[in-house]
Amino acid sequence: MRKILLIFNGKSAANLLSFGCYIAGVVKGRLLGLFPEEIEYDESPRRIVTSTASQSGITDIGPAVETNHTNDIQADIRRFQQMCERKGIHASVHNGSRFTIADLADESRFADLIIVDATPRKGFLTESVHERIVKELVSAAECPVIIAPASFEPVEEVVFWYNRSASAAFAMKEFAYIFSFSDDIKATVALTLNDGDDDTGDTHAVREWLSRYYEYGDVVILKEHQEKTLFDYLLRKKKVLVVTGAHGRAALRRFFQHSQTDLQLKTLPFPLLITHH
Repeated sequence: MRKILLIFNGKSAANLLSFGCYIAGVVKGRLLGLFPEEIEYDESPRRIVTSTASQSGITDIGPAVETNHTNDIQADIRRFQQMCERKGIHASVHNGSRFTIADLADESRFADLIIVDATPRKGFLTESVHERIVKELVSAAECPVIIAPASFEPVEEVVFWYNRSASAAFAMKEFAYIFSFSDDIKATVALTLNDGDDDTGDTHAVREWLSRYYEYGDVVILKEHQEKTLFDYLLRKKKVLVVTGAHGRAALRRFFQHSQTDLQLKTLPFPLLITHH
């Protein structure tokens, strides 16, 4: 892997930087830091924040927000450069400051991976705006995307969500091709089935695939209410990275709709890698 886009658009910049350096070390990649003042999709987040504040009776948010945000960005850039130099990671800073989702999609065309923060920067983007931007980016990106959690520990297990779709199988293979974790990493395929489905053929094929790439591999069968059962299983895990395929916005939205735990992007407890097929 040669090019990783690290997009600093959240409040956990120090954690995102640590996670980005960790992934760059695993895949021997180069980091390109993007420090946007604003990311626009169909409506400017800045205008949404201003409109929301106005409706709440707040009339003076401009200069203070702008100044604080600019200072935060400059501090993040210095921290990025210093840590990458200290860890011996090749890194550079993108000279852009304002991006649309289309701009970021163009940047991703010849990138190998995007890493983006799950949590918005306090006082700049509302949680709903930030979450919408991240989901739009995942849908538009032309390379795999990792949504980094608010905090993380070094990965000890990779969990592949396999629902027997071509997209899920592609995600598994794509991950195995580009990520070179240590030999003691555990790989688990969470095979989600509907009641009455025969899992014999899938289980055999998946175990055979696992044996070619991982020293420690396992298959777990999950049935009934696939997304709900999957999250019940994942929330008991520690130090995992979850890999899934996605067919655009609708698939990602279903992934986060979990009636019992109400899991949202801001509370994501593990890194989530999403690929397109």
